[in-house]
Amino acid sequence: MATAVERALRATTYAKSPTSLTARLTEFERSERLRRAGAIFLPLLGAALFSLFIPAWHFVGVPGFLILAFVLGRGRLLEAAAMDSLEGICPSCGTPQRFAPPAKFELPVTLRCPGCSAFVKLEPQTEE
Repeated sequence: MATAVERALRATTYAKSPTSLTARLTEFERSERLRRAGAIFLPLLGAALFSLFIPAWHFVGVPGFLILAFVLGRGRLLEAAAMDSLEGICPSCGTPQRFAPPAKFELPVTLRCPGCSAFVKLEPQTEE
């Protein structure tokens, strides 16, 4: 079952004091990751099997769909969490912003502030 959690992330930018951003994440358990991987793997496997019967196309379609099935299925299987939203005070301009969440939740990551277009680096919050 997927669980929704909130995490505090440390946001830094050049020559400014760091701030804290709140990230809302969906964390996936192993069974949910298997279900999500199967949901992308099986249709692509079916497309590869269907491509077998199309003359000339099967030279490209079968290997292409099989490679996509394994690559995208593996990506979903290894994805432990997905970031749904990211908001907080930009360390550069000092105004509350809603940042576009990255496609993959891997820290550290560098994003752009939607207000001032400054580069903002996100890292795990450290206990001090």
